[in-house]
Amino acid sequence: MRTILTTQNLSIGYKRPRKIVAEALNLELKSGELVCLLGPNGVGKSTLLRTIAAMQRPLAGYIFLGQHNIHDLSPRQRAQLISIVLTERVDNGLLTGYELVALGRYPYTDFSGRLSVQDKTIITWAIQAVGGTALAARPLNMLSDGERQKMMIARALAQDPSLMLLDEPTAFLDLPRRVELMRLLRHLAEDTQRAILVSTHDLELALQSAHRLWLMNTQGIIQEGAPEDLVLNGALQNTFAQNGLIFDAESGTFKLHQQDRGCVTLLGEGLPYLWTQRALAREGFQIIPNASIVIEAYHQHWRLLKNQCSLEYYTLYDLMNALKDQQSE
Repeated sequence: MRTILTTQNLSIGYKRPRKIVAEALNLELKSGELVCLLGPNGVGKSTLLRTIAAMQRPLAGYIFLGQHNIHDLSPRQRAQLISIVLTERVDNGLLTGYELVALGRYPYTDFSGRLSVQDKTIITWAIQAVGGTALAARPLNMLSDGERQKMMIARALAQDPSLMLLDEPTAFLDLPRRVELMRLLRHLAEDTQRAILVSTHDLELALQSAHRLWLMNTQGIIQEGAPEDLVLNGALQNTFAQNGLIFDAESGTFKLHQQDRGCVTLLGEGLPYLWTQRALAREGFQIIPNASIVIEAYHQHWRLLKNQCSLEYYTLYDLMNALKDQQSE
């Protein structure tokens, strides 16, 4: 893998009033990798992206694209090496999907903006790469948020950059579209050998999709590594602990701090057992052997045993309410 971007003792933040968000950052982005930038709100993820994109000057240090200092390059040269997709919706409904993607060729055209045969070939390829062929002729105001985001990525891809930066690209999407988009970005990184850096709040989806994580904490320190490495060394748990989240290293999911409602014993197997276990954890019940309350999970019904009394329930919702009522007695 080629090294696409490196930072050397990079400090980011604001000059007036002076505020250092993070400093002494020595980071790398490599070809063929999807890297997800994670961290609590307000730690400076967008500031880091803007600085890497040369939209904001660093307070100190250097950013190199290959062997070139990013600030020694002209805007046109930077646009040929870096593309960026921001959070804001594109609302120019007069453009078609194809015309939006064609804007990605602007750094390569002359003053007339005329597209060459090569430009048109790259535009068509970029649209096909994101699965947007059926969207190309449609006006943007006729596209869903997910479809529009696909075409924004195609526009960034049409710039033919070495590095793609995306700031919260899944912000307005439902869960299936978020999964589809992250899968697309991973495939694009691998298939086109570009480096792709995505700032996201989709923590669990990032764990499943990214080759590496940049994990930024409230002190501006960035730890990087494979998702599994950051789970095993405790970095992921520690970064989000102050936000009221508990990371379960066994299931790979985040949980909220819950009121402790007591202990139960859970018996059963298969999916009924697993989803009953999740419901109990969500409601704050701890599962232990030999508790005074026993729950038996069967297919499509549950039995609650307490003090030689047996009660039947046919939804987990009713079972959880019954447990909470008993705890409040």
